[in-house]
Amino acid sequence: RVLDEINPRSIVTSAKQDENMTRFLGKLASQEHREPKRPEIVFLPSVDFGLEISKQRLLSGNYAFIPDSTTATEKILFLSSIIPFDRVLTVRALGGLLKFLGRRRIGIELEDYNVSVPILGFKKFVLTHLVSIDQDTYSVLQIFKSESHPSVYKVASGLKEGLSLFGILNRCRCKWG
Repeated sequence: RVLDEINPRSIVTSAKQDENMTRFLGKLASQEHREPKRPEIVFLPSVDFGLEISKQRLLSGNYAFIPDSTTATEKILFLSSIIPFDRVLTVRALGGLLKFLGRRRIGIELEDYNVSVPILGFKKFVLTHLVSIDQDTYSVLQIFKSESHPSVYKVASGLKEGLSLFGILNRCRCKWG
């Protein structure tokens, strides 16, 4: 479904991959009937998806939408407003993607090697018929909310269901409660 909606030219993934995912990508690469739409599968070393190296790549990237006069602090603040640095998998995926673009040198093939690939922008893909919300929105909506248990005997187990959207709309009942 993701491949049909996004229709990528390349799929960039780690060489250290789950066995099921590797099998799926192998089948995808070997399909003949998808020839015109078949994406290229690119395996990068797992080191290229490391968290710290990915953060460094993101912070040192050549972004066309950030003026050259911007200080390092302003650049960090701006990037943190459009990239969720608290989402480890997103940061690692972006780091791997930037490494892929740097190796392929897409758009600057004829330039000197010290010229980095300019990034024109970021685009978030959300699949149709799915809702995507960030952590702040999820917290404010209080879909699920836990509270400390008032009983002193249940302090160890800790939490009970608080006033939440789930608790209000949940109509599941049984004779035990």
